[in-house]
Amino acid sequence: TRPLKISCPDKTTRDALLSGIRGKPGRPSPFKDSLAFIRKDLTPTQLSLEKEARAEAMRRNLEARMIVCGVRDFTLINYRTPRPLPPRYGLSRTSKTSSADLPYPGHSGTPSSAPSAASIPSTPDPAAIAPSRTDHVTTSHSLVRSTHNRSILSTRHSRNSPVSVFYANARSIRCKSPQLSFLIASHEYRIICISETWLDNSDSDSLLVGGFPDFLPFRCDRVTSADYGRGGGVACLVHNSLNPILISTFSSPLVESCVVDIHLDYSPSLPYRKIRFFTIYRSPSAPNDSLIQLLLNLETHISVDFPCILIGDFNFPNVDWASLSSPNQNDLLDFVSDHHFNQFVSFPSRLNSYLDLLFCNENIICNVSPATALSDHLSVTFDLRIPRPPQNVCAPSRNYRLADWISINDCIHFHDWTHALSNRDTHQSYTYFVAFLNNVLDTFVPLSKPSPFSRYPRTLKIIYGKCKTLTRVAPNSRACAIMTQRFNSALNRFHCSLENRIVMSSNPKLFYNYCKEKLSTPKTTPSGIVDSDGSVLTSNDQKCVAFEKFFSSVFSPPQSSPLPLPSPSFIFDLPSISYVDVICALSKLAPKVNVTPDTIPSIVLSRCRLSVVSPLLTIFNKSLLTSQLMTLERRRFIIDILFLHSIIHSRYSLDISSLLTRAPLTRPLKPCPFGMLFP
Repeated sequence: TRPLKISCPDKTTRDALLSGIRGKPGRPSPFKDSLAFIRKDLTPTQLSLEKEARAEAMRRNLEARMIVCGVRDFTLINYRTPRPLPPRYGLSRTSKTSSADLPYPGHSGTPSSAPSAASIPSTPDPAAIAPSRTDHVTTSHSLVRSTHNRSILSTRHSRNSPVSVFYANARSIRCKSPQLSFLIASHEYRIICISETWLDNSDSDSLLVGGFPDFLPFRCDRVTSADYGRGGGVACLVHNSLNPILISTFSSPLVESCVVDIHLDYSPSLPYRKIRFFTIYRSPSAPNDSLIQLLLNLETHISVDFPCILIGDFNFPNVDWASLSSPNQNDLLDFVSDHHFNQFVSFPSRLNSYLDLLFCNENIICNVSPATALSDHLSVTFDLRIPRPPQNVCAPSRNYRLADWISINDCIHFHDWTHALSNRDTHQSYTYFVAFLNNVLDTFVPLSKPSPFSRYPRTLKIIYGKCKTLTRVAPNSRACAIMTQRFNSALNRFHCSLENRIVMSSNPKLFYNYCKEKLSTPKTTPSGIVDSDGSVLTSNDQKCVAFEKFFSSVFSPPQSSPLPLPSPSFIFDLPSISYVDVICALSKLAPKVNVTPDTIPSIVLSRCRLSVVSPLLTIFNKSLLTSQLMTLERRRFIIDILFLHSIIHSRYSLDISSLLTRAPLTRPLKPCPFGMLFP
């Protein structure tokens, strides 16, 4: 039941409404005029959340110039099918909108322009290679995807949505690994700050980012001694798209801090190029000297040239942050006032005490709210007024279990490959073949749409949604604590059942991958490197130049004369590959959905071997008559063809160590004895 509050324009309308409710049918007559206003009867806290959510929804709708957001149960939701804006939508609010209401500085609120012609790669004309749906092709309405619906993304994870940050006091992250994995799997937060990790040097980073190589962990553990036991420690997990770099770590008795920079090179409209995060933990029993040392260390890293964000558990319950007053002398309060920091946490994080705090010297923080707790402290979530970094370009994830193989084979088989490849060289023929086949796969193979929490059951998602709503509405209530405990118990049971299924499956590969995910440190390449001159290198070109300078300074050139270069050969003295050779090679391919440079997995070549043999045979034989190698991936492709051809005709021994491991066609053939593949 949802109580409703109804505002009537006059007493007559009110009496008519009440008489209709109290009457025998129990149903009031409809209002004759539209002056009456009906809404849910909300508490002051709920009403405040409702107003904030509606204001945020209106702002996003005005930016998108269509209805893409709404409000349900005090929470912002995204509509699957956007609608056009009604007349005079948000007209009264538009005049009141200021620059502070924008999601980030420099954002105009207009939709991004279409990509220029220079940004479009030079590929064959899609209209010329698009598969035509003829009578012999069976079409399925479920596989037809609308281009309009595919271009509309969720506003929560779109380019214009802000960067979300999550902070929590964990009180031992060792036993909170399932909760941390659940938060990372939500794809909602790009930065996660944790205090009281209770880790030491014997703990691996897999406790923090196991199974998520896109996140880089930065941590500072407590140095245990006879006087100070376990506890403390901070960690900061940052998505590699933000180019994080560790600046420094600080540890003194019962105080730890970790300083990380995130670089915003992807958004030139911002007035600053980076944001500095300070994750801090101070124990309640920490001596005053440790606090003074911490503040001196922070002062060396704080600057007015870029925003600085301080977040953590400071354990100062007696400070009134609204009036910036304290009954006793407080060095932190003086430090905050001197550096013009603002405190943004407006709710008690533990019982009635304001222990977990958030400071910033710029107006880039918004939407600060309580979140699901990992311990006896409430967690904190907030957004930064900066755009989200662009997503990494990767191969499309296709669901080959629902592929229409009959239509795919028909499109490839009935295409005139002789005419299409006659006037093209090897590289152009290969590019045309790859573009055509990928276009066919995009048409007849539905894309997999990974959603947040895709690895978790639906019941667990429902409990988590209720827990989030209770945390926002009544953060310190008993009902919120009970729901949080219920969610944690359900999550732990799911992880236990998952481990039991893996152990009982008797699958050694699955068991090894699970243990590797939980125990091994992720091999993630740092997204940012500090050069010898202090400059930050974030792009691959900058890193290559820096490494080239380093190796040039370390290694001296040889004193002897350089070796003579071999004379180029433009003709391969090898016989041609036959139709039977290609069929035999494709018939032995394992039907796996593996990732290849040309996004054509082995399952496509295996299921369509009779259809693709004609274009492949033409490309193979053309590669024997030319030595033009334009790109590394095509070079691997052509060299593998030559190696396969040499094995077929016994030109070389059966040593397969020279076979390149990333070739798009013959990589699955590497572990197989080539003498058994061909008659």
